[in-house]
Amino acid sequence: MNKKVFIVIAVLLALCSCERAEVKTGGESGYRLDALRFNFTLEREKPIKGVRDGWILGDRVFIFFGGISTAYLTLDYETSSWGTADLHIPDGGSAPSLGESGELTAIYLPYGNNLEPTWNSVPGAWEFLGGATDYYFLRAEKATYYITDTNDQLATLGAFIFMENSEEYVQFFIPDDSASGTLQFACNALLPAGISGVSLDGTVTDKSLTQGAWITARADTIDDEKGYYASGRLALQSSAYYYFALEQSGTCRHFFKQRNDVIYGHTAYQLPAIEDWASVTSSTLVEIAGNRWMAMNYGASAPWEQGNLYSSAEKDNAVEGNMMIPSDGDWTRLLDRTKTVWLHMTIAGTDGYLVLSREDSGNFIFLPESYYWSSTVVSDIQHYFVASADEGRELRNTTPPATACVRLVSSLTVGDITPPVDGGDL
Repeated sequence: MNKKVFIVIAVLLALCSCERAEVKTGGESGYRLDALRFNFTLEREKPIKGVRDGWILGDRVFIFFGGISTAYLTLDYETSSWGTADLHIPDGGSAPSLGESGELTAIYLPYGNNLEPTWNSVPGAWEFLGGATDYYFLRAEKATYYITDTNDQLATLGAFIFMENSEEYVQFFIPDDSASGTLQFACNALLPAGISGVSLDGTVTDKSLTQGAWITARADTIDDEKGYYASGRLALQSSAYYYFALEQSGTCRHFFKQRNDVIYGHTAYQLPAIEDWASVTSSTLVEIAGNRWMAMNYGASAPWEQGNLYSSAEKDNAVEGNMMIPSDGDWTRLLDRTKTVWLHMTIAGTDGYLVLSREDSGNFIFLPESYYWSSTVVSDIQHYFVASADEGRELRNTTPPATACVRLVSSLTVGDITPPVDGGDL
């Protein structure tokens, strides 16, 4: 009797041994990735405005394994849960093997950002190419996974994946009940940024463009708040001044805000509704330092554009109606620091100065860093005004360079304004 029992036990052990050999594919090299089941728990940090607080249909997560350059997994969100993990082997080779534990890095791209990673052996990283560089993303960097092998089923790879935002990213929300599609958004303290890649050791890298360049703001409704959402890498945490601009269907709007609190990364801010932004057109006039200035250069379609060069303007100081080429006195008054504030910054990808009225900081113009023609003639030499971080801000009485452009001004009449309390020549 005892002999029969031992025989049965020996047979069972042999069967278990055979099944384990099928489960632990690859022998001593580990578990083959295509012979595993997956049990991922995905959570995300407490949301901030502009970042969803839950998953939606179409969301995708990429999973990369440390040391593996030939394959990755994708998880797609389906209705109410994450679907089956799909294995991708771009080069068509065999599935790699994993050890019983290791590290993985997960990347979440928002719905609509349909990027696919490719392996680049030169930097040794999975790269996300050809996609949006101005879209926030979530990541779980170098999370630990474990493979359990119970001998009675396929081995299971499990991991707790906590997705979070980059500490350097900031979100903006612009309320708009009729928001649809996209618009272009810019801020002097922000630069476009997005996912770049994942290195072989699991380190996440991102890419960023020029400070103050355009960022695509996308219409969405999050937590019943409809509007446009934009994000990027924070470039200036200590700035005291923030200049915002947007373009939608050829319409330019902008507004300026002096800092109440520092804008921090890993946070989100609500901006005024679009209708509360100042609309900027070729006929917009702004009152600064005793004159009404055009909000943009002659021939430009936005304040950050150069417009016509000086040679295209009439030299009789009358270009368009009562719009006059600034005189030396006009430029001198604008330079008067008792009445104006000059802020060097980059907006919409253009370096220049935001010139503010001290009497009303809501009155401002943006001068692209350039040369501006003055109408005053001395010995037939045209003066020009320099506005440049490298060359300073001053009037010069030499022939203007060919790149000089025209900024127009409409002179005020007596009684149109109240002289500033700190004096100054009007």
